Amino acid sequence: MRKFHVSREAQDAWALCSQQRFATAQAAGKFEHAVHRLVIAVWIAAAAFAAIDPELELPARNIGASALRTALTVTLPLAMPGLMASAIFVFLESLDEFTGTYFVGVPDVTTLPLVMFTASLAGNYNIAAITALVLLVPSVGFMLLIERFLKAETLAKIG
Repeated sequence: MRKFHVSREAQDAWALCSQQRFATAQAAGKFEHAVHRLVIAVWIAAAAFAAIDPELELPARNIGASALRTALTVTLPLAMPGLMASAIFVFLESLDEFTGTYFVGVPDVTTLPLVMFTASLAGNYNIAAITALVLLVPSVGFMLLIERFLKAETLAKIG
């Protein structure tokens, strides 16, 4: 008896489709991008959760809150600044990615850093400068956002 009522043919078709998607992603250089950013995101998020004093969760548990409710109402809000910093850092790292895209994705993938690089090689310094400015604006904006909304003590605990 089949537990999930899925035929063998459907399983084989799904496996083939999955392998094709995997090969396409590998050819496009998405694994290099994802693995590198995943390490950074997990490292910052783990530090954000490690910086939370476990004593802060005890009052919620003592009045009968479940572990899930405590995590959602106490732990997660306390870790949110670190999670926001992690998301912003990963976004900025992704935006400024050059090396992995250059070595794995060229010529199929075109990103702003590659446009800047090829424009400067071609001697088109106006396009290169404009592209550099477009890449700089989000970095400065997010830096100001982090500095304004995240306290220095919180950032010091994360890293």
